[in-house]
Amino acid sequence: MKFFIFFVFILLAFTAEPVESRNCGIKAYKTIMRICPDGCTTDDATLPTRVCAFALSKEEIQNGCCPEE
Repeated sequence: MKFFIFFVFILLAFTAEPVESRNCGIKAYKTIMRICPDGCTTDDATLPTRVCAFALSKEEIQNGCCPEE
């Protein structure tokens, strides 16, 4: 029984981090879709990661996703 409780504790400890990064990813996609409601017109797959990591401004997101031509 002690092993099971220890195993569950370890499992919860290692799964805590991906939830935070997933939340950032969800917020990044919501931000991108709010700025570019028709979706991205570029093929920049790194944009959500850069939004999470570098806190891009609205103009930077717009230039990276749906630049005006």
